[in-house]
Amino acid sequence: MIRICAWCDKVIEIADGDNIVTHGICKSCIEYFTLTPRSLQDLIEEIDKPILIINSEGRAQGANRAAVIAVDKNLEEIKNKLGGEIIECIHSKTPEGCGKTIHCTGCAIRKSVMETLQTGKSMKGIVAYQQTQDKDKKIKTTMFKISTEKVGDSVLLQIDESK
Repeated sequence: MIRICAWCDKVIEIADGDNIVTHGICKSCIEYFTLTPRSLQDLIEEIDKPILIINSEGRAQGANRAAVIAVDKNLEEIKNKLGGEIIECIHSKTPEGCGKTIHCTGCAIRKSVMETLQTGKSMKGIVAYQQTQDKDKKIKTTMFKISTEKVGDSVLLQIDESK
């Protein structure tokens, strides 16, 4: 078995037997991630998937560069917005707004974020279908695969896939 650091790809251990590759974290990366004081924003910048930092009200407090690119907005257009407003969900554009329509009760993204906020339980690979509107006002159904992780009083919402 070969153990490789999931962050830097350094070989951690080679054991006798078959050539199965598994992952772990090397001593250098443990020290880097745990001993180097950095903000949550700095940490999410190191992740190549789109990440939003969501507060207890369900509003984005930050986003990494990959998220800014994925939603085609700048950071100021994302900050303090609800998820539906960020991804251009058509229901967020109603007079009731994001999170307040009958459609919002079944929103897998909203439900996952709120459950993670309330229980601390992480969600992985949750599939959500949202009706979104592009910049040309064309409505389409977008599939999102998301994961959530609670960090302090916030939730990291990762967009694993969208199409």
